[in-house]
Amino acid sequence: MTRDELAALDSLVSPLIRKGQPLAHILAHHAEEIPCGERTLYKYISAGYLTARNLDMRRTVRYRKRVRSVPTPKISYRKKEGHHYSDYLDFIAKNEGIRVVQMDTVEGNKGGKLLHTLLWPGNNLMLAFLIETKEMKNTVAAFDWLEETLGSEMFRELFPVILTDNGCEFADPELFEKGHDGKKRTRVFYCESRHSEQKGELEKNHEYIRYVLPKGSSFDGLNQEQVLRMVNHINNTTRPKLHGSTPMKKALKSFDKNAMEKLGLEIIPPDEICLKPELLK
Repeated sequence: MTRDELAALDSLVSPLIRKGQPLAHILAHHAEEIPCGERTLYKYISAGYLTARNLDMRRTVRYRKRVRSVPTPKISYRKKEGHHYSDYLDFIAKNEGIRVVQMDTVEGNKGGKLLHTLLWPGNNLMLAFLIETKEMKNTVAAFDWLEETLGSEMFRELFPVILTDNGCEFADPELFEKGHDGKKRTRVFYCESRHSEQKGELEKNHEYIRYVLPKGSSFDGLNQEQVLRMVNHINNTTRPKLHGSTPMKKALKSFDKNAMEKLGLEIIPPDEICLKPELLK
């Protein structure tokens, strides 16, 4: 590259990197303006040719070793009967193509507020709700709000099957499955103990939350409006597994547009995506 070409590349790419945008996202939306591939960009950054540095790049910073979390209380056998992971596999085999939603929570500081997360693995679209404590009344309240906001029929269409872990905040499947009208609104199944990979798409997607809310961050000062802003930026980030598309664009092809609007989900222009803590300030 000439000096002018390198300067033009730097002025385009470096500001986007500093917003926390992955290179795959940047390349997907500026392919015609960037005269090199992802590997070459990594090399240029490592060599100091661009003003963005390795410290600005998440993938070039070494990950810390994971610490095993403290086990959460187990669900009683009676409550889990018919809701085991083996039951889930049988149900999916008999209902091929049915939508599955993965569910979990993300902790801030111990004892503080948490995020209750839901994700459709088919398109990686995620929802997140700020809850006060790790109690079932809060996670069930999020389901009640979803049904009330979407209507029972749309809720059943979008959330026919839920796959979650054995956390105390999800302990009683009946509370999640029973709708406002007393009818079954969804089916809840539980992963095997210590097998979080069985809902691996959601576990992986939590990585994007940690870009904006690093481990050790307190969620106590957040509000739901800020959480929704973060979710919208995450849902509009290009994913290689979606072949250059975003969860939002992918979801709009099969989800009801009015339902998306009711949930506050919206398109964010590619260059405005920010996956850094500054997004919530």
